[in-house]
Amino acid sequence: MSQFDIIHENQNNFAKSNPNYLKGMFGATDVMPLWIADMDFEIAKPIQEALQTLVTRNMYAYEFNTDEVFKAIADWNVKRHQLKLNPKSFLQVSGVLTGIGILIRELTEKGDGILVQTPCIINFLR
Repeated sequence: MSQFDIIHENQNNFAKSNPNYLKGMFGATDVMPLWIADMDFEIAKPIQEALQTLVTRNMYAYEFNTDEVFKAIADWNVKRHQLKLNPKSFLQVSGVLTGIGILIRELTEKGDGILVQTPCIINFLR
């Protein structure tokens, strides 16, 4: 059994389990929405501990600790894919759409077509 098989008592509080929400959104209650940001499973202990540190600190500002993050990403790629990346070449962006916009500007020319796989977040089409 994995963490994804465990049903927690508060799971019925989630929107995708609420019959009124499901009826209003989909016109039926016998559906199981599979959204991009499903978080109805227990998160890993290191993530819980990091979040607890932020809660205890009582400051929630955006942070840019890029050196540690970029090193971790590079290390993971070596371990997982034997792909050596230079963390100094990484760019941190404020969000997915910003990153997509940068990639489009860098990798395409005016008039090029762009393939968007659907279903996707509606903003990706814009």
